[in-house]
Amino acid sequence: MKKTKTIWLLRTISALTLFTMFLGGSVANAAILFQDDTFHDIDSEAILIDANGTGAENTSIQFGNDATLTENGTINWNITTNTFEFDHKVDITGGLSSDGNVDFSAAAQNLLRKDSAPNTNSACQTLGEVIINTTTNRLEVCTTTGVAGVAVWSAPTVSIPSGAADPGTCSASDLFFNTTLGELRICTALNTWETAGPQDFESIYSHDADKTLTTGGTNFSIASGGGDVLFGLGAGEFDVTSTGLIDFNSASFTLDTTAGISLDAGATSNFTTSAGDLNFGASAGDINIVAGDDLFFDDLQLSSAVQLTNTATGIAATYGTNGIIDALNTLTSTASGEGASNVGIEDSGAYFTGTNVELALQELGASSGSNAANNEILNFYPEYPDAVIYKDGTNNRGRLDALYDNANAEHYYEWTSRKAALQDIDVRFRFPLPADFLSVNNFTFGYRTGTAVVADNKVDITVNNDTDSATCGSSTGNVNAGAWATGTITKATLETGCTGGTVLNAGDIIEVIVKLFDNSGAADFADIGLLTLGYDN
Repeated sequence: MKKTKTIWLLRTISALTLFTMFLGGSVANAAILFQDDTFHDIDSEAILIDANGTGAENTSIQFGNDATLTENGTINWNITTNTFEFDHKVDITGGLSSDGNVDFSAAAQNLLRKDSAPNTNSACQTLGEVIINTTTNRLEVCTTTGVAGVAVWSAPTVSIPSGAADPGTCSASDLFFNTTLGELRICTALNTWETAGPQDFESIYSHDADKTLTTGGTNFSIASGGGDVLFGLGAGEFDVTSTGLIDFNSASFTLDTTAGISLDAGATSNFTTSAGDLNFGASAGDINIVAGDDLFFDDLQLSSAVQLTNTATGIAATYGTNGIIDALNTLTSTASGEGASNVGIEDSGAYFTGTNVELALQELGASSGSNAANNEILNFYPEYPDAVIYKDGTNNRGRLDALYDNANAEHYYEWTSRKAALQDIDVRFRFPLPADFLSVNNFTFGYRTGTAVVADNKVDITVNNDTDSATCGSSTGNVNAGAWATGTITKATLETGCTGGTVLNAGDIIEVIVKLFDNSGAADFADIGLLTLGYDN
């Protein structure tokens, strides 16, 4: 059988050789074409394919004879380079070993074994084997053979030679760390060492293309560790530009210089402190405040700001009200008329020192010392003085009682009704402003309702200036279920509404109108208690 197969092989090779010679004529390459769906057994220790025996021509084996050339595969022996050439990708399911060099320099890619967690998933067979960790994107080396789940892979470390002096010889691109200089050295030419990269800010700045430090939206921090951070400027400027706040988050921010400091701004600027004092001090020389127009000073002790205006005769201080700046630099408010202190002032508020002491003493009137305003309060308890009851003629059915709340020590009126529709009643009274009245403060009223539903019960208050026929202010729809509450008509509201074209004066008649509302709800009622009016004298 073996002999039969050998004879068949020889015949086949002879036929192919003759066929090739017949077709190719001058073609020197030798080839075997396998093109059949039937397998042929060739029992031989070797197959020899030779072009012409001279060792000058390539030989190849072609797999397939498709009209589309890319569908065929060829193994070629390159006689010039003495290498086998495969014109298609080669998949090897078994092992591949090489005792010589493996050159991938011309390959489009060279992919090693990879895993997202090598020490968890990949076994290590041989020391020195490499794998790519796709999670950390680094190359890892097998340091201990073992199965998956054991820490057998680790990233290789790179060691740079070091020493106290640069080596005497080197080739370009060699690296060396000089421990004496504390610098990384690079060989830039044969046996020539230089310091690698910029070594100070000047060198870094000279290498920076746009001369701008860009952090990409993250913080840039300079940590001095307790030392100073110094900026030395020549003739140039130190500019800080920010579209947001420039915030100094520390216990203190100090500008210290032996020369002058200038803060220049092109728009309105503020210096404020949220707590503590704001101090300006000069250990020698003056503190100069220069304004292109007026200077204003204000604090919580002043009823309005002090305005200093430069005039031909000097500095005049103009106040929002009449007053005196005393030795403590405090503005004392005064008023013209009986009991007013007019020493050292004029009604216009010009600051001066008078020389007629006798006349000044006569102006003291009945009082001396500070004439700052006193805060007084007028209290009106039910039943209010000279109070009257008023019905407007519509839905006024109910009961009005004058009662006492022992638990809260409260005098009060209470209005109740058994009618389903909301019923109302007025309690009204008038009083004159006292003789020492100067200006009005807040008006307050105590009230209580059965429920917090305005449609069931509520309390309305109106304050009128009858002398000037003006409505000073009102507060409507007040409810507070089961407990006393305090309502307020503010000083600002009263000052605006009460004037009626003229300011409030002592003796003006004030009318208070209390309107109480209630319906037949079992828990509904409307109570009114203490009324107060504050004023200054």
